[in-house]
Amino acid sequence: QSIIIPDSVTSIGDSAFSSCESLESITIPDSVTSIGEYAFGRCESLQSIIIPGSVTSIGDSAFRDCMSLQSIIIPDSVTSIGDSAFRDCMSLQSIEIPDSVTFIGEYALGYYLDDTYTKIENFTIYGVKGSEAEKYATENGFTFIALVTLPEADSKEYMDNETSTMPNVAERTTAEELITSLSAYGI
Repeated sequence: QSIIIPDSVTSIGDSAFSSCESLESITIPDSVTSIGEYAFGRCESLQSIIIPGSVTSIGDSAFRDCMSLQSIIIPDSVTSIGDSAFRDCMSLQSIEIPDSVTFIGEYALGYYLDDTYTKIENFTIYGVKGSEAEKYATENGFTFIALVTLPEADSKEYMDNETSTMPNVAERTTAEELITSLSAYGI
């Protein structure tokens, strides 16, 4: 099942789609500014979601128990990710957190509850060095990979010495390939 939320909606309330177990995809309009507590909790078939650039906060347990969630895009507009927001999302192996996020709640990312809070094996957080994302990863013992800001296109310092061109990062399909490619250019 798929749901398209109308443009007239400005917030997704607490438990709005809670336990919609057959919900696989949802389209959230740019009019939405907040996602409430447990808004999509126990939507066990939800696989991916794109949060629009208008959203500033993701409530406590907003996506908790979304067992099939593999991918989520968090925009630069988000400043707060509540407690247990993505807890028990067993298929979510990594997440990119923009540096706009200044608060990440307890057990928000990379945990599941099995008698005690347990880390999802090999969970990785991507973010900007010195950000709240790095702090959360470090404090919780998760792998953190710093995202790089690409230099200006005319920067001689980062150009390929033989061809005088920037490395082609658009063709890279994984973060690992991108990192390897940029490392070769001293970035």
